[in-house]
Amino acid sequence: MKILFFSISFLLILGKSHAQVVIPTESDSTTFWRIVTADENEYIGQILSVDSIKMRLKTQKIGVITLQTREIRKITKIENPILIDGEVREENNQVMRYFLFSNGYAVRKGETYYQNIWVLFNQITMGLGDHINLSIGTMPLFFFGGTPSPVWANLKASFPIKKDKLSIGGGVLAGSVVGAESGLIGLGYGNITIGSRSKNLTFGVGYGFSSRSGSSTLPLFSLSGMVQIGKRSYLITENHAIGFGSGEYLTLISVGGRYVGKKVSLDYGAFTPVVSGLDRFFAIPWVGIVIPLGKQK
Repeated sequence: MKILFFSISFLLILGKSHAQVVIPTESDSTTFWRIVTADENEYIGQILSVDSIKMRLKTQKIGVITLQTREIRKITKIENPILIDGEVREENNQVMRYFLFSNGYAVRKGETYYQNIWVLFNQITMGLGDHINLSIGTMPLFFFGGTPSPVWANLKASFPIKKDKLSIGGGVLAGSVVGAESGLIGLGYGNITIGSRSKNLTFGVGYGFSSRSGSSTLPLFSLSGMVQIGKRSYLITENHAIGFGSGEYLTLISVGGRYVGKKVSLDYGAFTPVVSGLDRFFAIPWVGIVIPLGKQK
């Protein structure tokens, strides 16, 4: 028992001794860095000069400051920084979607994200290229007594027309229900997004299809948008409308928000269905998380 205790203690000490902060050895006025010091203060800026003793950092809020390199506990490069109201902010890592459906933007090549909604909904989105995304998902209901479980895949392409101003996208969402004779069902869709990655509006249209009944003759329309309202906070709305013929229709209206944390993003809000023949109001709560799984080099 003593041997085990001393072995674990030795490994912890050894690991700690090698957890050194890698500090850039040259100045770089084009790259933004997030720096956390030993007293837990956090700074974002560009490195003007650096040596083994001190670092001069140009920040957006308090100007040029000098930090002692021995006091720097953590330093990370800010990928894809954006400038809002004179302040550098990290890009929304879920820029390609609202609550569930996508817009005209895409996650970048090598980026991978895991999305979970209400525990049962699970989806992984991968950037196959800078403008091509693949999402694969499932609701593993088979854990509950072998209940049939839906699985799906969504392949999407994005075509930027004007950087941070206009982008269009389109793709195919297809799936089936494992354990049931449902056949293949899906949706072919296209959308156009107006605005930047932090503030935009998207109009989309899609047509459903089925391996059994063919293609739908009535389209699904969507109108969604997001706007950044804080350093890490976004206001989101996602809305869909579809007709079924004979005067029947379904409209989904939502409003909520997103908090983009350093490691986890949280979506929250509510959907309200408007259905022909429904004469009462109710809302369906929405809670989801997204976890970045890293960027492959």
